[in-house]
Amino acid sequence: MDTGNKMKDFGTRLAWLRAKRGISQVEFAKLIGKSQGSVAYYEKGAGKVMPDDTTLAKMAAALETKVGSLMGVNDFIIDRFDDVVAQWLMNPESTSYVKEAFVKWATDKAK
Repeated sequence: MDTGNKMKDFGTRLAWLRAKRGISQVEFAKLIGKSQGSVAYYEKGAGKVMPDDTTLAKMAAALETKVGSLMGVNDFIIDRFDDVVAQWLMNPESTSYVKEAFVKWATDKAK
């Protein structure tokens, strides 16, 4: 998918999630430390640059969602990835399992 389509998809999700929470663009801008114009710009999907990681984290927090959901990553994939990380934290010797699971996750995501 090209950058333009990714930005439009991101913008559509962002606008939908914001509206679903009943937050205006002005209120949302204040919550994430950006201007209302920046929010409108992201929602239109007009740019070629995604918000930086800090801004994405603020957006997700303001919308009470996960960054992955905001980016369009399926919740099942997010939950599965969380399981993989938890497995590794409980058993650091499982590094090969974590690596294989991450490669599979990334490969599936790229399809």
